[in-house]
Order: sequence, then C-alpha cells, then structure tokens
Amino acid sequence: MEISFERNALYEEVWAVPLTQLAKKYGLSYNGVRKVCKAMAIPLPSAGHWAKVAAGKPIAKIPLPPDAPRKTFTSRIAEKERSFHLPEDDEWLDARIAFERNIDNQIQFDPRPRRWHPALAPLREEILAQVKELPRIKRDAEIEAKRTAARYAPNLEGWRWRTFLHHGQVLSHTHRASPLRVTPLTYERALAILNILCFEAERRGFTVKLSEKQGRIVFEGFDGEVPLRITERLDEEWRSERTYADSKPQNKKYKVPTGKLRLYLGDTYHELLIADSAEKPIESRLNEIFVRICSKVVLVREERRKRDAWHREYEEEQRRKEAMEQLKRDQAAAKERERKKKEALIDEARAWQTAKLIREYLDYLQTVRFDHALAEVRDEEWRIWAKGVADDIDPTTRR
Repeated sequence: MEISFERNALYEEVWAVPLTQLAKKYGLSYNGVRKVCKAMAIPLPSAGHWAKVAAGKPIAKIPLPPDAPRKTFTSRIAEKERSFHLPEDDEWLDARIAFERNIDNQIQFDPRPRRWHPALAPLREEILAQVKELPRIKRDAEIEAKRTAARYAPNLEGWRWRTFLHHGQVLSHTHRASPLRVTPLTYERALAILNILCFEAERRGFTVKLSEKQGRIVFEGFDGEVPLRITERLDEEWRSERTYADSKPQNKKYKVPTGKLRLYLGDTYHELLIADSAEKPIESRLNEIFVRICSKVVLVREERRKRDAWHREYEEEQRRKEAMEQLKRDQAAAKERERKKKEALIDEARAWQTAKLIREYLDYLQTVRFDHALAEVRDEEWRIWAKGVADDIDPTTRR
C-alpha cells in the first residue's frame, strides 16, 4: 500500500497537530513521519511546542523554505496480515467450551478399562509385548554378567538391557514416530488416558484413527484434524560404569524415567503441551483437553483457509503471468507480421521499379536500328520474352 504526500499540505498538518496524531492518521510510525518531513525539507516544531500551545502561548511557525530536494514523497505502508478467522468459528468454539464445562459432561477416568478402543489395538499389543519381554532380557543379562567371559566380551542380551536402561527405559524405542513413548512406570496410565480420549472423542463427533504415516493418534472432524501423542519426561544423570576393555570406571550420561506424562496436541511444529503437575495430573484435565482440541480445530480451519487463499492467489498470479506472456507473444507476432508486411511492400516496390526499368529499356531499344533483317527478327522474339518477364515481375498486374 502506498501513500503520497504533498509538501505544502504536509507542512500545514505538521504545524496543526502533533506528529503522533499524523502517524496514526497515515498508518506510519513517529519516525516514519519525521523521515518524510526531512526528505521534503519541512521544518518541525521544537520540543515543548505543543505544551506551550496548550498553555495558550502564541508561537510562530518556522517558515517553509522555498527550496527542497523534492516537492512530493511516496511512502509504502506494510499491509496488515489478512485474518482468516470467521465469526462462526467463535460460535462453534463457544458452544464446545460450554459443553465441556457442563457438569453433566464431565469425563470420569477409568485407570483400568475393560473395553479398549480399536484404534489402540496395534499400539497396545506392541507395548504389552515389550513389557512381557523385559524380565527375560534382564534375567539373561544378569546370567551373562556372572560369567567370567562376560568381563572381556560383550553379549547381545546384556547389550539390549544396557541400551534399554541407557535410553531411559522407553518401551518400543525406535527412530520412527510413535504416539506413545513411555516407560514401565507409566505405560498403563498412558494407555488408559489415550483409551478414554478416543472413546470420548467419538462421543463428541470426531473420527479416531491411528496414523502409521504420522505416528500419531488422530482426531478428525468438524473440518479439521488434530494429531496427539503422549510421552514421559526423562531426566538425565551421570553414572560410573566399567568398560569391557580395561575395567576402568567411566562416567556416562543416562536418561532416567520420572513417571510424569506429557500430552502433545497438534502438528509437530505447532504442538500444544499439557503436562502432569503435582496438583493436576493429565487424567484430571480431560474436559480441558477437549477444549484445547477444539481450539486446535479452529486453528486448522484458519490454516486451511489461509492455504487455500494462497493457492487461489498463486493460481491467479500464474494466470496473470500467462496472460502477460501471451500478450507479449501476440505483440511479438503482430510485430513480426508488420515487419514481413513492410518487407513485402518494399519487395513489391523494387519489383515494380525493376519491371518499369525493363520496359524503359525495351522502349530505348526501339530507337536502335539494325542492319540485318535476321537480327531484327531475333530481336522481336527477345522483346516479347522480355516484356513477359516485366509483366511477371510487375506486382501491379496482380493487384
């Protein structure tokens, strides 16, 4: 957005109202107005000027210098970011908040559910299989550690158990994304929280699915989707550990479980964190979680509108560019046609001039006498042929 200033008009405004008011009027900063005045050599009131004016003291204006580097000035104002939030979003969110605050809709958490949501089945089976396997891995590691050879050569089972401890006892530890990263301390509570959230989400009109691609539980509905995951906070500590090579102790950093869960809502780079606290564990804030989920749905709607608007503007810009390119091509083609038309005209004029020259030459030859009759006969045949050449060349015979 651009705004133009005229020197004399701005001078009168500068001495009529404070610069702060002018800045608000034109959408500029205080310093922005000062820079415009400086560019057009407009004198400004001194400090305390408006206080004296308010006190009723007469103060003369500094005259406007007759000469200035420029008489006009154009300033570019940054446009405000377009909002994609609609009133119906507020109405929908207010209704959801009222629903969650209603005492009849308070969610009762069951720490040991008898019924499990189908979307959690693969995740729960994976976690339970890992928990079931842990005692065997630990027992094998302890047996191998008692053997003499184990002091000199590492074993697979011992390595698996040490890795499990080193990474904070996280179950199903992999590099791929997962909706649940917890330890034996919290896996039952975390699964129970996800289970009640899945059932309550469906009761509120959402569709629940386990997204393998995202590695998240996803609540989809109301023109938006919200992925979520649960992790356990891990602390770090240093431990002394002996190496296999020389049995010397070394300090190594370990991660240790804390038993405190964290629930994340939204996409990876825009996640909202809801964490356990001493006063409020996550399971006591389930209705609040759904308020946050609905707020995320509204943000997803806005992002989609923003993205759709960007695509429409981009496509429109591409159409404008294509239209401009087509216009340039049409203009270039018209220019080329005009050039060829001119060249054709010049060629016609030259052909006409050549035909005229041939005819004048033939007329000149009529004045030349020949002594031999045979030469005259041959000359007449040639004249007929030459006249035909002139007629073929002359463009006027075809127009």
